[in-house]
This record gives sequence, structure tokens and C-alpha cells, in this order.
Amino acid sequence: MKWWEKLKNKLSSRKIGEGSPSTVTTTADVSQMIQRDLLLRNIILGIVLFLSAFGFLLVYSAMSVRLINRGTSFWGEIARISVFTAMGVVMMLIAMKMPVGWLKKLTYLVYPVAWMLQMATFFVGKEIGGNRNWLNVGVIIQPSELLKLGFVMVLALILAEFPMDLRKGIGAVVYLTGALVVTIFPVLICRDMGSVVIFVAIYLFVIIAAQVSGRYISWFFVFAAFGAVFMVMISPSRRTRVKALFDSIGVALGLKAAPLGYQPATQIDHSRWAVGMGGLFGQGPGASREKWLYLPTADSDFIFAVLCEEYGFVGATLVILLFVTLVVAIFTVAMRVPDPWAKLVCVGAGAWIGFQSFVNIGVVLGVLPVLGVPLPFLSRGYSSLISLLAVCGVVLSCANSLPGVKQYHEGRRGYYGQVRSVLASRVPNLRRKR
Repeated sequence: MKWWEKLKNKLSSRKIGEGSPSTVTTTADVSQMIQRDLLLRNIILGIVLFLSAFGFLLVYSAMSVRLINRGTSFWGEIARISVFTAMGVVMMLIAMKMPVGWLKKLTYLVYPVAWMLQMATFFVGKEIGGNRNWLNVGVIIQPSELLKLGFVMVLALILAEFPMDLRKGIGAVVYLTGALVVTIFPVLICRDMGSVVIFVAIYLFVIIAAQVSGRYISWFFVFAAFGAVFMVMISPSRRTRVKALFDSIGVALGLKAAPLGYQPATQIDHSRWAVGMGGLFGQGPGASREKWLYLPTADSDFIFAVLCEEYGFVGATLVILLFVTLVVAIFTVAMRVPDPWAKLVCVGAGAWIGFQSFVNIGVVLGVLPVLGVPLPFLSRGYSSLISLLAVCGVVLSCANSLPGVKQYHEGRRGYYGQVRSVLASRVPNLRRKR
């Protein structure tokens, strides 16, 4: 008989799990609550670890040709990726063990540091592909990824902890819009439109979950749409990307004639070819052809194309299902966790992972313009991986505060305490010295 089956006999007439969605009074409810909440936490942990490990294998495959072509140390780069992946996993496990209250206090450190690093990028950052969004601190980091983590935490803090009425009227306009503008300003001046889109998506999901005034949300959608059009119009490269997208869609639907004569293939062309050549089961691990310098960012923004080519429709579908399951599990934690800050942090984390995955896959399939955002856990990017693993650690900490998980750990402590007391009564060396 398992220990919780013994424990529930003592708890059959007592309310269990303060803040739980319903009052638990029966022994069957105790067991079901523990198993359900533990399963929810373990699903999140298992999917994150699997995607991180699978991403390591994909990056290993996708970057091999580029490293050999550049004459760069292949094993040195692999060792570097291994170190940063291990760092991210350790950070996730540490955050997972921290109480929610400690993580709230860490918000006051994480957000200012990330914001200052992003602002420093504008002055001393490294420009790649027209975006000045990288900072050299011994290794190349992307502060906007760390800023996403800080933004999720600080936005939840503003909505959940501050006593001001921020859900309607002037409070929403001043404080909530102000928080978004202050956050995306250093990202905008570095010309990283892709990250700005992710920030806005996180913001929308969190304020909707916090039941901010519907009138404010409607007006925000209007201004965000005008802002997006304006940002596209003032940038020649963005206009080119959007025009290329509409042209390709028009040709595919037969609404526009295909251009005559030779036309150089674009990233999207090679991406679609990789997806098509994968077929049902793929070419096999490491057998991608498009990674042979046809896709310039095969190991980062277009890693999903390599995945489709090597593992086919079946492999790509399984990965998408894992992302969907992960996001649903995170949102389920948000609905069940009692702490208001934890609820909104989980919503922000789920929106970040889900929407960024949607945008990246949409770009690879050619249904969205190229935005330059990585695929969570799979794309090469030290800052992105560490930040995502850290936010998953925060989510797992919130999951540890679920009534069933708390009851499980309390039961274990009680069970092992009883074992120790029995052993101490029989073995004198285990008795505590007074």
C-alpha cells in the first residue's frame, strides 16, 4: 500500500489544499488530486527536457556543414552548446525548487538587469542582419531574450501585487501601456521587430487573463495594428519581406502569374523545399540537403525546416503536438495555482512559448513574413534556451505550489519522519543528540 493511501484515511474528514478549485473531503479526491497535479508538473518537466535534448541533436546536425565550411572547431562549438544547455537545465531546476515568494522578489533584479543590457546593446551591441540586438560579454548574448523573462515576471507583478486599480480607465493606460512601452523601446531602437511582436503577444495574453477592461483591449488592438503597419512602411527590408510573402501566396493560389525567367531562390523557397523533401517519414537523421549552405540560418530561425526534411511529416507533427501539450499544461497550472502572481506568470510563459513557436513555424512554411524569431528549445541560441528554461523553472515552481503537489511533499516528509523515528527507536546511533 502506497504512503498516500495510508495518509488519506486520516484526512477523509478534513479540507485539503487551501486555494484549490474545490473542497476536497473524500479519500478518493485526495488520491486523485495528488496524482493529477503531479502528472501535470511531470508532463511540463518531461516535455521541456525532451525538446531541449532533441534540439541539441538538431543543432548538431544543422550546424555541422557551416562549421566545416568556416574551418571552425566543430567539437569546440558542440562543447559550448553542451555547457550552455547544462547551465539552462541547472537554472531551471534551481528555479523549480525556489518558493514562489522568492521568485517574486527576484523580479526586482531580473527585469532591471535585462532592460539595462538591452539598452547597452543599442550603444555597444553587435549588428547582424540589420538588427543591433547582440552583445559581446565574452560570448555573444541576446538581451531581448532575457528581457522577455523579466517582462513576464514584472507584468504579472504589476497586475497581481500592486494595490492600484490597473484594469480599467487611466490606470490601464498609464501603468500597463507604460510598462509595455518602456520594455519594447530599447528593442525597437535596435530594430528587432520580431521580438517586439512576441512582447506584444505576451502582453495581450496576460492582460486578458487579468480581466483588464475590454474597452482598453479593443483600443489596444486598433493602435497595435496601426503601429505594425507603420513599422513595416518605414523599413525597406520589412516591406520587401511582406511583399514577397503576398507574392508567393498569390502565385500559390493562382491569383498572380509566376515571374518569368530566372529568379534566385530565397530562404523561404529553400525552406519549403526542405519541408516537401521530407515526405512522410523524412530523409533520416543528419540527411538534410538544404542545410548544405542553402539555408543561411538552418541551425537557428529555420531549424524546423531541417526537422521536417530529416524526420518528415510524422516527426514534425509529433513536435508540434508536444508544443501544444506543453502550452496547455502550463495554462492548466495557471488555472489551478492559487497565487495571483503565479497565475499570470504561467499565462505569460505559455503565451511566450506558444506564440513564438507559431510564428517560427509559420515563417518556415511561408505563411508569415520572416521575423527572425527562434523556435523554442530547438533553435541554436544560448540566450533563448537559457531564458526559456529559466521561465519553465518558474512555471514548475508554481506547479509545486499546486495543492496536490504540496500534499505529496508533506506526506513524504511525514512518511520519512515516521521511518526515521522507528529506526531511531531501534538503532541508538540514529537518535538525536540533545
